[in-house]
Amino acid sequence: WWPMLLLFLAANLYSIDKSIVGVLAEPIRIDFGISDGQLGLLFGLAYTMLGALLGLVLGYLIDHHVRRTILAASIILWSLSTAAGGLAPNFEWFFVFRALVGLGEAAIAPAAISLIADMFPPHRRGRAVGAYLIGATIGSALSSIIPGWIVGANLHLDVPGFGSLSPWRSTFFLCGMIGPIVGLLLLTVREPQRRGVRE
Repeated sequence: WWPMLLLFLAANLYSIDKSIVGVLAEPIRIDFGISDGQLGLLFGLAYTMLGALLGLVLGYLIDHHVRRTILAASIILWSLSTAAGGLAPNFEWFFVFRALVGLGEAAIAPAAISLIADMFPPHRRGRAVGAYLIGATIGSALSSIIPGWIVGANLHLDVPGFGSLSPWRSTFFLCGMIGPIVGLLLLTVREPQRRGVRE
């Protein structure tokens, strides 16, 4: 159940980092001076572009390589990209960072389901998948609560080389810096043997 706890936390982080743009859309739009159309690109194209283009490639890698390592790398990628979004100097860089978030998060569902299928016998898989999906649901709720707390507290983080970050930027930075811890902890998990694989 240690791997399941980490998958549960990863699902939380996935939902938070995915939805955070929508929660903080207005301060992002004002800060970058962008139009509603450009904001719509951040909601849709930026997040889905790389994941849609490389989703099958990620699926192939998950089928043929160490899933634990791929998932750990994906969590670290999307989390650091979320944090970097808080440091983005303009719309173009923010768009790039959101595309990297989408790429990283495209790996979590296929990797998590594949791992669960091999970690649990058939009569326990439903509960394990349910626990993983509950993590994503809780993360969706937290994606509104956590940014609300940080912005409501008017938190201005001081980041060396970047100065004082506005509350929306501080939110991205803080939410993004939690993920690498979960990613590194996943490397402590033993890769389960694949079930039903024919040589």
